[in-house]
Amino acid sequence: MGLIRKNSSASKPFVVGKVRQSQAITTFGIGSMVDFVNQTAIICGTDKWDWCNDKEFKIHNVNLQNLLNVKYFVKPKISLKENAWENDTPDLPAVVFPKTLYNPRCQTLEKAGRSDCKLDHGKYKCYCEKCKGKSQYLPSRFVLVCPKGHIEDFPYEWWVHEAQGKEKCEKPKLRMYYVGNKTDMDSLFVECTCCGAKRSMKGASARNAFANYSCSGNRPWLGDKETCTANEEQQYMQMRIRNESSVYFPCTVSALTIPPWSTKLAKKIQENKTEYERIVGPLTDSDKPRFIEKLCKEFPYFEKLTIEELLNKLLDNETEVVQTMQSIMEDEYDAILTYNTEDKNSDYLSHEEEVSAEYNHIIDKTIAIERLTVVTAMVGFTRLTAPTGYNAPNLVPISKSSKEWYPGIEQRGEGIFIKFNQTILDKWMSKYGSRYEFMGERLKESFFENDRFSPQYVFLHTFAHLFIRELSNLCGYTSASIKERIYSTYKDGKKKMSGVLVYTSTADSDGSLGGLTEQAQKINMERLLKSLLERGKWCSSDPVCYTSKEQGFMSLNYAACFACTLLPETSCEFRNVLLDRCSVCGMPGNEELGLLNWRK
Repeated sequence: MGLIRKNSSASKPFVVGKVRQSQAITTFGIGSMVDFVNQTAIICGTDKWDWCNDKEFKIHNVNLQNLLNVKYFVKPKISLKENAWENDTPDLPAVVFPKTLYNPRCQTLEKAGRSDCKLDHGKYKCYCEKCKGKSQYLPSRFVLVCPKGHIEDFPYEWWVHEAQGKEKCEKPKLRMYYVGNKTDMDSLFVECTCCGAKRSMKGASARNAFANYSCSGNRPWLGDKETCTANEEQQYMQMRIRNESSVYFPCTVSALTIPPWSTKLAKKIQENKTEYERIVGPLTDSDKPRFIEKLCKEFPYFEKLTIEELLNKLLDNETEVVQTMQSIMEDEYDAILTYNTEDKNSDYLSHEEEVSAEYNHIIDKTIAIERLTVVTAMVGFTRLTAPTGYNAPNLVPISKSSKEWYPGIEQRGEGIFIKFNQTILDKWMSKYGSRYEFMGERLKESFFENDRFSPQYVFLHTFAHLFIRELSNLCGYTSASIKERIYSTYKDGKKKMSGVLVYTSTADSDGSLGGLTEQAQKINMERLLKSLLERGKWCSSDPVCYTSKEQGFMSLNYAACFACTLLPETSCEFRNVLLDRCSVCGMPGNEELGLLNWRK
């Protein structure tokens, strides 16, 4: 995907690099800094997505639209031309950031575009007496990040002068260098060659280092500044290395495209309705007959009644259904258990497999989902601290004004759904549920929120992790390519749920080639579960691991570490916490603690 940016010294926008479509709303989403070969750029907001009305870039997911109160989602634009790198492309806009650049040859700090720092074929070259255009500037390592989401260049001039009580030079000229052949922060100095003032970078990362520095409210991804209230709330800007993980946390939310919205007809109805409302306005009752007739002509092989029913259901969902994440999960759970369909025109295709006799008292159903579609939307991002949810109060906006859409991607793939016997789970919880009271207390003290937390959730979540690791070990998948979705009963939910979905999906094709669903077959599942149980009983960190009750982030894991249970962050739905290997596999002296050890 080409990323373009505009610069006052450049006559035309030019390509600075490429990212994949899925990265454009996650790792390298709006507001993130991306290190390319010659430039570091920050991805601009959706105000500049001039393709947002193009039909080919719109995607729909009824449940997710109702949850986020939008009408549709828009895919990031990708360049399909082979020569996109050489030519200007109308893809995602970006701007150079940070603006402060460093020349390792002459050790000078300069702002992009100034006299000694000129753009030359996409590179900022140094034209000082020493370098004469032979040396390239590199982006500054350090930036200032605000708890409110603002970001700006590290104020080297302020750090050397005002922060030390000195007056700022009229024409400061800065250089940065190490002393004593060391490379630590204490040995890194910034010096003003004009007045001789200098200072070490020691202490720049301290929490109160910039207590006397006012945030400018800079939002380079939106191209403006706003009034910042961070200092008034005793929150200060923090120095961070520009590619540090805490500089950017994207906030995304996903939902499966489930029947009846997964059919080709349902998708076309949504597409036509969105286009109609964009041109004409809201679809009224008087407009419905004419709209249905138009669809009947476009899809003569569908009965008029079918089209009318789907349209009415769509309209009812928009006006009457108040969607929450809980209702989405419950709808998906019902759909997976109910719709075993072989409709080749559907985005959802599944069938039930027989469960091995050795495990059919624990597992009620195994469903191979040959085709599934996941829509993921980006709703904002945070800096310094991770978001607590899609409606978190500290989310940073990705556009200057609210829109009727969010950026999103549609990924296709396949998966395996396993439903556990609720009666067995209830018996296991009544016997061993008290073990997780301490974990529950730790969860309340943390900033995490989980409306599904229970001993059952810990079991289901841990099983999903061990199952994904086993698929990776025995079937050739990388653990990062498989994701989990845990269906566990909500605290105030009336619907009992006890299922796990593991799936693989990609935005670049129509999914994988059936390798995952093949593992749902009876003989393969039996082999996987036996191997999972055997491997899960032992960890290279035992006995420390299986006896621990304070592992992981904020001590929210029991027997779960990188050697035995944890997954890449992209695979786990809840940040690699609320896990306990013993809930699945047991522990020495108490194998019955592990539910998979229970026998008929």
